[in-house]
Formats: sequence, C-alpha cells, structure tokens
Amino acid sequence: MNKNNLIGIALLLLLLNLFLVRMNKNNSNDNVNKNNVELNKDNDKNVSNVNVSNDNINNENVNILREDRSKLINFDNVKNDENENFILENDYVKYTFSNIGASIIDVELKNFKNHKGENVKLVENNSLVMSFNFKKFNINTNSLSFNETISNNNSITFKFTDIDNNNILITYELDVNNPYVIKQKINSTDNSFLEYTFDALLIQNEKYLDDCKNKSSLNYYLEDKNFKTINNVDSKTGKTKQDLKHCEWISYKQKFFTIGITCNSKMNGESYIKYNKDYINEYNSTVNFIDNIGDLEIKYYFGPNKIDYLNGFHKTFDKNIYLGMIGVGAFNKYIILPLSNTIGLKIGAILFLILLVILIKLLLLPINYKLFEITKKMQLLNKLLTVLDNKYKNNQQQLAIEQINAYRELGINPLSMILFNFIQFPFVIAIYNYIPLDFLYRNCSFLWCSDMASYDSIYNFGFNIPFYGDHISLSALLMAVTMFIYMISNGTTNENDRKISPIYVIFVVFILCISNRFCCALNIYYLVFNIITFINQYIFSKKIDIRPFENKVNAKIKKLTF
Repeated sequence: MNKNNLIGIALLLLLLNLFLVRMNKNNSNDNVNKNNVELNKDNDKNVSNVNVSNDNINNENVNILREDRSKLINFDNVKNDENENFILENDYVKYTFSNIGASIIDVELKNFKNHKGENVKLVENNSLVMSFNFKKFNINTNSLSFNETISNNNSITFKFTDIDNNNILITYELDVNNPYVIKQKINSTDNSFLEYTFDALLIQNEKYLDDCKNKSSLNYYLEDKNFKTINNVDSKTGKTKQDLKHCEWISYKQKFFTIGITCNSKMNGESYIKYNKDYINEYNSTVNFIDNIGDLEIKYYFGPNKIDYLNGFHKTFDKNIYLGMIGVGAFNKYIILPLSNTIGLKIGAILFLILLVILIKLLLLPINYKLFEITKKMQLLNKLLTVLDNKYKNNQQQLAIEQINAYRELGINPLSMILFNFIQFPFVIAIYNYIPLDFLYRNCSFLWCSDMASYDSIYNFGFNIPFYGDHISLSALLMAVTMFIYMISNGTTNENDRKISPIYVIFVVFILCISNRFCCALNIYYLVFNIITFINQYIFSKKIDIRPFENKVNAKIKKLTF
C-alpha cells in the first residue's frame, strides 16, 4: 500500500467520519437496535393489578421541571395526607400514579435492567410532568387533588368534582395489544383545553452519562410525513427550542428506550431540550390540541426501542431508531436484525459478532479478492512509476504520457482501488449504525468489558483530550494495533524495504481517536474483521499468481534503464 493510496483512503475515511458525525446530529443515534420481539397479544399477560398505598410522594426533585412554569403549583403546597399512590401494572411495566394531578409519577420496566442491575426506570421521583389547563375553570390539573378513584382489572379513573358539580375525569387504561402502551382519556364538563404540558427528565439507565446524552434526542413526526429530530443543546443558552405544527407524535428518545405521546388530535406548540448535569437532559413540550372533538384520547409509550413495540404504538414510530440511509437501513432491518433476533440470541453476542463478520466478508468476497489483486499489482507498478519519475523529471508532459501508457499496457485502472474501497463503505455505515443499538450487546460482558453496548474504559484521565476523549478504550487500542499491522504487512512487496512510515502512524492515530468512543461491540467487530482479513489475504496470496505481472513490470524497467 503506497503512500498516495494511503492518503487517499485516509481522506475518504475522514470524509466518512465527518459524514457519520453529521448524520448522528441529524438522526439519533450513537445515535439502535431493533431486536424484533413478537408482540404478546395474550390478554392473560395483560391482566393488571391495581394496588393502593399510602406512601407519600417523593417531592425531592419535583421543582426541577416546574421552575420555568410559574402556573404549575409546587407539590410542597399540597398536604401530604391528601396524597395517595396507585399502581397499575402488567407483566412488562409497572405504573405508579398520584391522585394529586392524576398523573404518572413512576414507570418501571420489569424485563430490563440498568447498569446497576436494577429494573429500568423511565420515570421516578416525579421526573415526569403531565398536566392540562382548562379554559373554563382556569385551573391546571396539576394543582388538583382528585377526590375519587374508580378502578378495574386494567384501568383506573381519577375524578375531580368542584362545589358546582363540574367534573374532570382522567382515565388510564393498559393497551391489551402492546404491553408498553398506556391510554389516557380526558372528560370534563367543558372539554376545552388551553394547553397540555408534557415534560420529562430522562433518567440514566446505561453505564456512562455522556454516552447517554450523545445518543438521546427529541423527535417528532408531522402531518406532512416529515420526521424531525433534535439532539444537541445550544451551548450559549443551555437549551434548543423547536416549534411544532400539526404534529402527530412526540418522543423523548434515549439510547435503548423511548417515552412517546400521540393522540386523536394534531398538536401545535413548542418543544425544547434543556441541559441538565444530573440527568440525560430535560425535555419539555407544551402543545394545543387543534382538532379535538369530544373526549380527548392520548396514548403514551414507555418502552424499549424495538420495532414491533414501536410500530404497535404508531405506524411511523420506528423512525425513532435510525438504522442508516436508504439501502443501508434495509440491509440492517431485513438481514442483520432477523439474524440477531434468532441466531444471535441462541449463540451469544461474541459468536454472533464473528458470524456477522463472516457474513459481511462473504458478501464482499469478490470485491476483496479483486482489491487484493489490484493492490499487489499497484505495489509492483510503483517501482515502474519511480523509474519514470526519475527519467522524465524534467519533462512533466512526457512523464504524464508515459504513466498513462504504463497503466494501459499493464491493464491497471488507477481509480479501481478507490472504487472497490468505496463500494464497501455502505456496509461500514450499516454496521456503524446497527451494532451500538443492538439489545444483544446491552449489559453483555466480555473479558474486561462489563457492557459491550458502551465504550470500554480501562483508564480515565479525569480531563478531556480534544478529539480523543477522557478515557482509554482497550478495544479501540487492539483494533488500531491490528490495523497498523495490516498496513505494515501490506506496505511493500519486499521484506527488506518495509519501513514504518509517518503516514502509517498518523493514519492509525486518526483511527484510534475516532474509535475511542465507539461501543466495545463495534470495536471488537472491527478487530475480528481485521483478523479475518489477514486470513483472507493469506489465502488470496496462495491463489493469485502475481509473477506474470511482475515479469512485465521488470521487463519495462529494464528497457527504461538500459
């Protein structure tokens, strides 16, 4: 691999890296997985238990979300003896409600663990605000103590009645078709709303908070089928705001889980992300229901980023998971994803990574075979080009003509190597988008790495190094070492001529820097990919006879030098 080719590939990789970074900013996310699990539609599994407890609401963090909303009352102003908690649950999710505001104050996913080994919490300690302002009453439901509750096996209704017998009824019902969906129905004497507030502090459920922040986003889908996403916070103001017009659904997406809302009315309003050092970030939405007639029905999603469950909530809700551009996304969705859901779950994460590398290598085998052959020929051709450079160094026009003649006579296209490398890039992008979001690697340990879905840190600096990070990733180091060995072993055709070029070192450092924040599973994939590449090239070298081409090159060199 000569220096010019290496520089060309490095520039392509740099452009690819910039493209991937830009793509991550426009599509969330380091920033997932789509382990399709068949929706269990057995009603027996959705039978719910409603329990009442007299535990007081934890008010510790309640003011965090309300500090910018003066019209919402402080929970501290409500008497503790009026607070009651109610539980509605199925085999997948446990919801806790408060009669103050008739709102959800805790959501626990029973079948998923966080980085501490505890059940995943999407809402806790009143980290979620969901409230209605009524025009007629000029009141906010968050300030009301609902004085009556009615419950059955899978629903609960909160009722507020004022002194004039005006009623507000808020009913929650578990969806029998999707275990991660809960429906809300609002009914009142005057069912007109000033606005609806839906705010959340996203709770960290993965190992590293900075990784969670990078993979989270505020997403929404408009009536004109336009999907929008926001995942960055303005460094000057500390928040990023977005106006909503004719919105069908809104979601607060984490790396592996999502909180979402949709209803029987289009929504206008605004949403914004606000920086929070203790949580993934603060997500806020204030909307008006523009075409609501009769009772308002809202659906909420509190669950994993898995296609079947997401699409069971809304037919376009799987857009929260970005699997890549057209073609790449289809490859991930219809080939890799089904394999992960079936074979991957049976053989485990590491074996599936190896199988995935073998699959990609088989798909690219004809291209890699031809690329290896062209690379070896280019290495031999460089000797002839060096002789031509020396002979015609004072006649650049003649040099160009002789170089073109040499390429034509020897049957080499100088752009073919770049072309064959470029053909492989969609697969690189596909794997880059897919592996970090695959539940197969979440909380999966391997040797030194406790969670393959996060970057593996063997040493933390305590400060950030620009472009590299604040830690050392062992998987990234190993991958970079194999990359360096590959470049050195393919640098020349003569063992005595092999030198460690500064270009090689710069290239490897570049690869190491961009991969230091990759999840461990992705780096291990590239590590295995490099190792299998070594095996491939050894086999190719035994199959491809380069000597006839070498004889032609040597004959031309001899003719030029004598």
